[in-house]
Amino acid sequence: MAGGGPSRLAHLRRTVQSLRDGDLAGAAWQIAKSAVLVKVGLPLLAIAAAVLLLVAVIAGTLSSAGNAAAQACSGGQAIDVALETGDVGPVGPPAPAADVPIYQAAAAHFALGVQGPSILAAINEVETTFDTSHEPGVHSGANSKGAEGAMQFEPGTWATYGIAAPGGANPPSPYDETDAVWSAANYLHASGAPGSWRSAIYAYNHAGWYVDEVLADAAAIAQSGQAGEAGVPGGGPADVSEQCAAAATAGTQPLTAAQTATILPGGTAAAPANAPQAVKLAIAAGNELINKPYRYGGGYDQPLTSLAPSYDCASSTSFVLHGAGLFGTSAEDSTALESYGAGGPGQWITVYANSGHAFIDVAGVVLDTAWYWTSPTGAPLEQPTHPNSGPRWQPASIIPNQVTHDIYGGFVERHPAGF
Repeated sequence: MAGGGPSRLAHLRRTVQSLRDGDLAGAAWQIAKSAVLVKVGLPLLAIAAAVLLLVAVIAGTLSSAGNAAAQACSGGQAIDVALETGDVGPVGPPAPAADVPIYQAAAAHFALGVQGPSILAAINEVETTFDTSHEPGVHSGANSKGAEGAMQFEPGTWATYGIAAPGGANPPSPYDETDAVWSAANYLHASGAPGSWRSAIYAYNHAGWYVDEVLADAAAIAQSGQAGEAGVPGGGPADVSEQCAAAATAGTQPLTAAQTATILPGGTAAAPANAPQAVKLAIAAGNELINKPYRYGGGYDQPLTSLAPSYDCASSTSFVLHGAGLFGTSAEDSTALESYGAGGPGQWITVYANSGHAFIDVAGVVLDTAWYWTSPTGAPLEQPTHPNSGPRWQPASIIPNQVTHDIYGGFVERHPAGF
């Protein structure tokens, strides 16, 4: 943590969690890592001149709680990236692909050099397993050491170094992953990075074993990214400009039958086996809502990190995006969703929004609180009433009728960058 120290059983916990999740490769990776800690101290290359790169701004304005990957590209302003070696350092598995642009943009903004993105990712992994841990203090409150949020800041440290990241929470929050990563980059830079990574990481958490673990994790994350295994948009090494360019053109390739989700008899949906992890998480989040009733304004009075008693159209869409790691922690209404993420339909995920309604298409199935189908006479019917009210999975075939007959008019199509 920033100013403290997490449990030294972190590797064991992550190994057990991988086994519980059926992720044998992940468990093996943790065991191998525990067996040998690679000490990393790559010297920085001498720089003849710093090259300023203006990262392309994705068309459209992002909402304040929009897609974190797209926010790393725009967020209402361009990010001036100082590329110290002609490229931003690579980030690969086990870092989530959706988080890669956050690490890279934050590292570039604070001039952390080629190692910066992978070290930010490694700290995020050691502290909260990429913000997926359910330990106290990760998504709310504080742990026994007083640490809070995705990068485990202590309140005093956050008060000094916490900043509002592009597209982060308003006001900035240690529980918002984008804010937390950017604030960690700010803290590391103030502590001497990239000139002395060991000193900077030790300032973040005063423990020699912690420094070794972060550097070992960072080396593995960078190596897998360099090998082109990251699974980020475009493939190959994770580079901010490549990812932002790919994000701007996402959604141009139609899904195949094998890439389309299936609605099961009980009403839940099964994600395609070859779908990106974020898409699978979005489907899983939607499955948590299929028995929830509809209530206008439902789902806005508590964070998206926990289930509400009821949901409306936009709050259920927000919940699905948050579950995928592509949204903030507070639900947005349909008007705000009109400016979510990047413009146009996505390949895997598309948000449909107008001034009065919103729904989401994930891998070819739709989570919607309005029910559209065609009657025997050919006329479209709508039934947003009990018992069919509330968010439910429906086939994508409802979209034309929904778009054509919605009482609020046409829909804006948006998508999370890279999906």
